[in-house]
Amino acid sequence: MGSDPMAAALEGRSFRGRTQNWIARVHSVYRDERACWIQLFKDGDATASVLVRCSLRATPDHITAVLTGWAPMPAASLIVLRVMAAA
Repeated sequence: MGSDPMAAALEGRSFRGRTQNWIARVHSVYRDERACWIQLFKDGDATASVLVRCSLRATPDHITAVLTGWAPMPAASLIVLRVMAAA
């Protein structure tokens, strides 16, 4: 993961969320011919995680804009946020 530029740009990054500030930890990255999938969690709470599905043209700034609106909290199922990706 350390060699993935998207993971490197997001790992340890601070976010100012709507309800709280938090630090991102990258759990995994998967790329295929159509998208990049990044699973992140809130530092100190792996149950507060999100899966980001990105266009291959998405940048860390695009992902940051979407994650700023995410309120990290433990969830029973994984939340998927789309960044420049078709439904």
